[in-house]
Amino acid sequence: MPTRKTIFSIFGILLLTVFLFILKFSWDIGRIASGMVSHTLCTNVLILGRSQAAVEATDLNVLQRKFATSTINKTEQTVTATFGFGPFGNSSTSVYRPGCGCGVTGDFYIESIKQQSDLKYKELTGNPQQAWQAINDTLAGVNYAALNKVVNGAFAETATNIDDKKNTRAVLVHYKGNLIAEKYGEGFHGDLPLRGMSMTKSIISALAGILVHQSKLDIHQTTGLPAYENAKDARKNITIDQILKMTAGYDYNEAYESDPRNLLNTMLMTQGDMADFADDVPLRATPGETWDYQTVHSVLLSKIVRNHAGSFEEYMKLVHEDFFDRVGMHHSFLQADASGTFIGGAFAYASPRDWMRFGLLYLNDGLNENSERILADDWVKYTNTPSAASLKSRGYGAQFWLNAETKNQWIPNAPADMFAAKGHYGQYVVIVPSLDLVIVRLGQTYNTKAFDVDEFIVDILDCFNPKN
Repeated sequence: MPTRKTIFSIFGILLLTVFLFILKFSWDIGRIASGMVSHTLCTNVLILGRSQAAVEATDLNVLQRKFATSTINKTEQTVTATFGFGPFGNSSTSVYRPGCGCGVTGDFYIESIKQQSDLKYKELTGNPQQAWQAINDTLAGVNYAALNKVVNGAFAETATNIDDKKNTRAVLVHYKGNLIAEKYGEGFHGDLPLRGMSMTKSIISALAGILVHQSKLDIHQTTGLPAYENAKDARKNITIDQILKMTAGYDYNEAYESDPRNLLNTMLMTQGDMADFADDVPLRATPGETWDYQTVHSVLLSKIVRNHAGSFEEYMKLVHEDFFDRVGMHHSFLQADASGTFIGGAFAYASPRDWMRFGLLYLNDGLNENSERILADDWVKYTNTPSAASLKSRGYGAQFWLNAETKNQWIPNAPADMFAAKGHYGQYVVIVPSLDLVIVRLGQTYNTKAFDVDEFIVDILDCFNPKN
């Protein structure tokens, strides 16, 4: 029979084990959450000029608002946030660099990160003379009464708690060459850049399409990533096409909020070189055989784009001139991690009108509003062609969601040619070629039950009828 001393020793070891687990758990959570808070404040306060109080009240979730404290140094262009308290917490710092946006420092020194600044491409230089369509409210085939009801309903609130509100910030609808609806939430407007979250994946895909057009990228080749070229497993055989289509077969599940310490959050919110971190993610399937929505693909695609763009100066030109300027997205920017790679996971900001311009680029087969080719020939067709692997689950193209006919079709009663860039908290750019239609919805919908974006899209589609 165990002695009292033995029992107390075992109990003490169990208590110590539990304490160390809680300490490690809270330390990890603190690092991830503080990284998200510091990056959000860095972007919205140091770049966009919003007030710290407004951002903390509307752009942070309930736990971040409750347990995070932040210090903004406008002279040094840094934001340091702490999540938690004492040993049960952690801190992170984000740095703003003109031309490269904000990045979490990770293991990088602040001064080395600042050296990436390029004032030639400073964010939000804008184009005050840029024209924008007036709303056409007389177009044939549009039930404007129904349309306005749907649009206004997207902003109508019944909840009083911000975490349960729709928090719609912008809705725009473009049909047959005409802007037919445009509405904004209080404090927002058409030229204010808003967070795209995972719609950033679609922008990185567009950069790849430009490189293909410039004959700098062959998507059928292997990735060329040094870690993969020297790999002793199937990673060495992964092609750029498989990265674009998310069929590489990585061994992890995308659990953005249900598992707060997961690989995704750790990669995006704590790493200074995200692609270097993603290099080490193992495989669980033969490349090309399975499809999984995994941001590792997008982060590695970001590195592939950088590697094929040429010099750092050519890389900056690709992003700022060849893409944003030529598409007419003058109130938009990507953000690089501390290593200087513009990341395709979550950090693009674009104004509502620029998100519409992005949708129109794809609606018009890769041509800008001046009919200049931006994306490679057939790039849009390639983008919205599902991989065979994705059709076993959900139709998915080259970093775009598809409404292709599958067992788990996105919206069965919508046109099968519909495809979209989607982002967390309800960011959508929806393109419907058969209707000559683009829908943009932006917001900060924390509670997915507060606003059904798919139902909203169907309601918009119901407003078009030749007999109206």
